[in-house]
Amino acid sequence: MKKRLANRCEGAKMTPKEPAILYDLLKKGRIVDISMKQLYEALSERSERLRHYESQIKRFPYAGDKSMYQLYDLLLQAALFSDSGITQKELEFHMGMSYNTVRAKLHKIPQDLLTETHQGKRAYMLCLKAVDQILEKEAYN
Repeated sequence: MKKRLANRCEGAKMTPKEPAILYDLLKKGRIVDISMKQLYEALSERSERLRHYESQIKRFPYAGDKSMYQLYDLLLQAALFSDSGITQKELEFHMGMSYNTVRAKLHKIPQDLLTETHQGKRAYMLCLKAVDQILEKEAYN
């Protein structure tokens, strides 16, 4: 029995003791606990950053317009919580606006602030580095 376990472990590049250690960790729920704690910390940090940026949206170009403010908020959320961004259709849905209206609003955003991705579908998010630069520049003025 030990020999078969050792052979299976060799194929998986594990020592014979590692499956037992992994089993013990899983049994105790430590891996799940650790993963959940890391996920909670990452989401908390992003949520805090979102609150910070949302408090600064009024300083963004054209943010006095309620729909531009909403667009910036959605693009901030995409930047912080999505790998690929938010699609045009998702923006239309959340904003309750037509394709052409959302498109026109996107074109108002300075190019250095808007990141466009092409992973499957075209999607958008704010470039947080550019946002930080704008906020820093305004803080010094």
